[in-house]
Order: sequence, then C-alpha cells, then structure tokens
Amino acid sequence: MAMRVAARFVEQRLNADTSDHAGPMLPCACGHSARYAGRDGKDFESVLGPLRLERAYYHYELCEAGLCPRDRALGLEGGSLSPGVLRMAGLVGAMVSLEEGHKLLHELAGVDVPTDDEARKCINYVERNRERMRYPKFRAAGLCTSTGVVKAGCNVAIGTRCKRAGMHWSVAGVDAIIALRCCKLSGRFEGFWERLAQRRVA
Repeated sequence: MAMRVAARFVEQRLNADTSDHAGPMLPCACGHSARYAGRDGKDFESVLGPLRLERAYYHYELCEAGLCPRDRALGLEGGSLSPGVLRMAGLVGAMVSLEEGHKLLHELAGVDVPTDDEARKCINYVERNRERMRYPKFRAAGLCTSTGVVKAGCNVAIGTRCKRAGMHWSVAGVDAIIALRCCKLSGRFEGFWERLAQRRVA
C-alpha cells in the first residue's frame, strides 16, 4: 500500500513538471528543427511500481522520427523499464533464471518484469554491454546516446542524396559523394579542399 501511494505521488510530481516543453521547435542533430506535437503518455515500470509519464513530444518531419526529451533525461529511451528496474533485473538475471527472477522481484520489490523473449533479450543486452552503457558520463560530456539521432543523421546525410529514384552507384563513387556531403553538412567543406590541395602539393 505504501509503495502504491509513493508511486502515485512520484507520478503526480513528474507530470506536474512541464519543463521538458522547450518551446514550439527543438533543434535536431540533422541541422533542422523538430515541431512540438503535444504531450504523449508512456507507461513504464519503476522500482515503486507501474507509472504513467506524460511528456512533451517533438516530431522531426524531415527525419520522420520523434523525440521526447524527458525519456532521455530519465533513461527511458527505447524501453518501458526504468534504469533502477533494469539494474535490478540485470542483477537478478545474472544469478537465477528469468522465471525465478520475476518471482523474486515481485515478492521483494513489488516490481513486475515480463519474462517473455523481449525481457530476455533486454537483460542479455544489458549484461553484455554494461561496460559501454555509461550513459550519465556520456551525457555529462555532451555526447548523444540515442540511436534515433544516428539513424536520422544517416537518412539526411546519405538517404536524401544517394537513394533517389533511378540512382545507381559504384562503391567508389558513393564513398566519394558521401565524404563530400558529410564535409558540407558538418561545415568542413573548405577545410576538405585545403587539405586536398596540400596533399597534392606534397
């Protein structure tokens, strides 16, 4: 009972805070802007039990992708388990079977973690990549940890230039075009030609 009360309190506090709304537009890694499309709900499992989070949703029309800044801030991108529950599930999963772990987490913490294939893959992924998942450190250094940004960047840098109707490329040709386009989009176009000229002189 106390955990449910605490969960509702945390849920109300989180949803009362609308500071994740950063205005009508949000800069995108591709160099364009995402449009605010309202607030969107997400159910996730926390160490206090199930919670529903209402968060600002931004849509990148050019990249055909969406982003909720609060998901990134709370470590909920790409999943419905809080970082605390993921850590608990990972520790339990390393010691006992998923079925036993499910029962232990439910009895000891009142947390229900699914035992289906998706949960199994999630736990295995966390265990295999634990050393690479130092997200707080990466974010503190200003680095992006979202695969969606990388995918959108590839779409803008490569897809919009090299995947048009009727286009056919050799490996050497597409490599050269992609190199030039990336230099242009990253503001290093002039530097590229300067380095090329210096190489020719040498």
